[in-house]
This record gives sequence, structure tokens and C-alpha cells, in this order.
Amino acid sequence: MDYYTVEFKINVKNLGNKLTKVTPDLIDPALGWNAIINPTVREINPGEETYFTFSVITPFNFGWHDEVESFEVEFNSEIYPY
Repeated sequence: MDYYTVEFKINVKNLGNKLTKVTPDLIDPALGWNAIINPTVREINPGEETYFTFSVITPFNFGWHDEVESFEVEFNSEIYPY
């Protein structure tokens, strides 16, 4: 069986004036898909930018007849002190 991994780089910038903890959350992932976001949390200093990697492993039968799948990612932020 052939499975394919697709990765997306998601940039996040702290436009605030305090240290911020950002936690991504994958909302209702599609059945049969293996999706993960790394790292699971990041602390970002004011004015700095970092990224998360969203990786998806497709099901074996995906891709026939121009199929499309979408995913929803939510980012929660907490300012310091947590």
C-alpha cells in the first residue's frame, strides 16, 4: 500500500506586547486520515514569528477523480502569566 505524507508550514507571529503561549487544535479530523500538528505548543516573544508543521497522511484510496479534503485548525493563545 502506498500512503503519502503532505506537510504544511503554518507561520504564527506574536503581534502583542507579552510572551504568548500558542496551542494548535485540529477540529474534527476526517475519518481515515492521520493528521498531526507539531509542535503541540510554542511560546512566542513579542514581535517574534515561529511556525507549526501540519502533517497529513492520506488514506490509500485518496486522490482518485480529483478528490479534495479540508481540515480546520484552531489556534488558542494565552498571554503570560499563564
